[in-house]
Amino acid sequence: MTLANPLLQHFSINAFDEVYLTAVQRQQFEHQSAASQYANKYTRLMSTDTLFVILGTDSGLLANYLLTQGLASGSRYIFVEHTDILAVLTIDIEPELTDKLLIITPAQLADHLSQHQYSIYIAKNQFEFIQSLGCRESYFSDYLDLKSDCQQIIEHTFFQHAQHHKQSNFVVKQFINMADNGYPVARLRQLFLGKTAIVIGGGPSLDESIAWIAANQDKLIVIVVSRAVEQIHQAGIHIDIVVTVDPQDVSFLVSKAMFNLPSTSILIHSDHAVESLVGQWRYSHFYTGYQLPWQTEDNLATIGPTVTNTAIGLAVELGCTQVLLTGVDLCHSALGVSHASGSFHGSLGPKLDFIGEWVRTYSGQLAETTIQLFKAISSLEEQVATINKARVINLASSAAKVAGICHVTPENIVLSPIEDKAKQLAQVATTPNMLDKASLIAITQQLSAATIDLNAIQKHAQQALAICNHFQDSSHAKLDKIEHKLNKRYRTLMPFIKFYGYRYFNAFLTTSESSQWQMADIAARHRLYYQAIVTTSADLLELITLSQAKLFTRISEHNPNADLASLCQAWLSQKQPARYLIWLAKHPARAQQLTDGEQQLIADMNMHTQAAFSQDVGRNASGAPIALTLNRTPEKIQHLFKTGNAEGLYLVYQALDWYLEKDVRAKNLQARALAYYYELTQEYTNAFATLSALGDSRSEVEIKQLVMMALKSQQLHEAEKYLYQLLSFSDLYLPFLANVQKLAGNNQLALNTYLDYLDKYPEDIVTYIKLGNMLAELGEIQGAIDVFTHILTLMPEHPVALNALYELQNYQAQLASAQ
Repeated sequence: MTLANPLLQHFSINAFDEVYLTAVQRQQFEHQSAASQYANKYTRLMSTDTLFVILGTDSGLLANYLLTQGLASGSRYIFVEHTDILAVLTIDIEPELTDKLLIITPAQLADHLSQHQYSIYIAKNQFEFIQSLGCRESYFSDYLDLKSDCQQIIEHTFFQHAQHHKQSNFVVKQFINMADNGYPVARLRQLFLGKTAIVIGGGPSLDESIAWIAANQDKLIVIVVSRAVEQIHQAGIHIDIVVTVDPQDVSFLVSKAMFNLPSTSILIHSDHAVESLVGQWRYSHFYTGYQLPWQTEDNLATIGPTVTNTAIGLAVELGCTQVLLTGVDLCHSALGVSHASGSFHGSLGPKLDFIGEWVRTYSGQLAETTIQLFKAISSLEEQVATINKARVINLASSAAKVAGICHVTPENIVLSPIEDKAKQLAQVATTPNMLDKASLIAITQQLSAATIDLNAIQKHAQQALAICNHFQDSSHAKLDKIEHKLNKRYRTLMPFIKFYGYRYFNAFLTTSESSQWQMADIAARHRLYYQAIVTTSADLLELITLSQAKLFTRISEHNPNADLASLCQAWLSQKQPARYLIWLAKHPARAQQLTDGEQQLIADMNMHTQAAFSQDVGRNASGAPIALTLNRTPEKIQHLFKTGNAEGLYLVYQALDWYLEKDVRAKNLQARALAYYYELTQEYTNAFATLSALGDSRSEVEIKQLVMMALKSQQLHEAEKYLYQLLSFSDLYLPFLANVQKLAGNNQLALNTYLDYLDKYPEDIVTYIKLGNMLAELGEIQGAIDVFTHILTLMPEHPVALNALYELQNYQAQLASAQ
């Protein structure tokens, strides 16, 4: 037995005839049945078409409750339980339900989530992560590790899945932006040959460099990621280029300060950037990527996974031979802050509610980062390895170290002057943000041609489906002929269909051997394949219709006499109310001749624009304020201790200073982190002193930690004192108290404690063995024999008891013969 987890062999039965592990549930179901609590607290488990990952089974009660209630239609349930608990539970699942509900260990979770029948729920975002009542309380302390381990597995699964499926979201935005992309960034190629660019991100190190950038901005091509614009603009630094790539709506909220920039700033955006930024920007802009998503062109590709990758690629495209980075930390600060101080997210304080990855900075210190930024480090290393004509330098020693990028302090950077920077930028200006009419018409014609091809592809795929529905030996040749025609005649569109429709074609993939396929299996696989073509083509035709409607609006914008009411309605539906400003700037004469009704339309558009731009970045979708919490900090601390990360624990200890006056939990969590740090560095006396200073506010976790530190620092009296405090939480700590009393030489107390415990738990064989061994050590041979004899009445073939009884009886016989 360990102090952390009392033995998992004691079951309790409540007044409702529910049986559960005492060490896991304690008194959770003593006054109210588990079933009634589940009915109130877990109604969402009856949601249809959802994948539930449930941590813990509540000694099997929660799993049995679901089996009794009946599983929701289309839903699947994965229970993840600790191996020690599974070893003592028996949960019967009917064979016909084993594909709907399963119980696994944490080690099996990642593999199951990667399987198609489960990953499809993640793709559709129909997923819930739930903790059983026992797991929530974590009386069984290994649940703390189980929670952090499973959370990491799920986060990694979602990240990997997003990489596979996000291309469809990007393509949707490409269609939406088709009318607004403007001109390719290739037009800026080699514009600043041999010069120095600085790429400015929103990371914490930005604070250190702003003054230096302001003093040297005339010698720098200042490239700023959109979310960092506000801090740089307020510092009086002219932003030459602002870069945005994210397709999510939140990108508009964190980047809307860019609309305060002057007309001399240029926007560079990906072909899939959020349309509320792309279509409402009034000044010069250029796109990375491709105008038509199924055709390549001579242009800078959008380099991922972060906006920084694209910004660095842009600097090289401009011909810059020295690319400086600041605010490109790719990790949190030493105090756990994710963004620069002038930003909203920087003002939230240290982020301690997640379990991240740990990296080394240029200063040699450890720093925590998210899985997204951790992957970005690898991608940036790969990107920099391909850059031959530019040196990439990070100005911040606190940034994550990236192979191929060196660290140089600002004062050691050598800069050369840039003559006529403003003039060169003005020469490539494309104001206003309105693609010429001829280009818009050309895109419309290309979409019309694609529509004809997609309809033809659908027709061929439907013919193939008809063949699959009456599959026979001769069907192979017919399908091969159709496939050959599709791949030859539509060699550009077919790969694009498979790329965009990955989520549909994924169902076609299988790990089974083709040699094992029956005729029905082959027909079914062909059916999935051609149905994926039909479905994907239909989706693309809808996107083309959407793009054509927007192109029609943009063509109409060139007409000063266009119906303003129709334009306003289109701008609102396209989430671009501020386009009225672009239209007015394009037609100044018409702006002076608006009727009263049209002036009201403009006033309405202004109102919608103000409403959109006044949205608070500090509130979530439901309107609640965004704030960091300490809800997952206990798991974080436990995880750092488990993985032996002493440096990380000390950083968490320091970061918790920020929360001391904001969250009552911070003081205890800080002590816990510091005590674990001392334990890992083998400073047990300091660990004990840290926890002792908490006084009466200590939780059960901290008292257990105190006991262990008292033992490791040879303070048996203190260990015994705090073990008595643990008894107020559970009498399962009695055997441990008896063991400490024995170590302290208080043998009679220890015997009494063992007997008190066994009076409550008379079937605990392990504790009986300890009692028998203690009696034998004290020379109470007959008493020891009686104990081991009793064990054999509980378990007749118990090997330890049989062996001990044999040796004790022999020893007793030897004593008798000696007398």
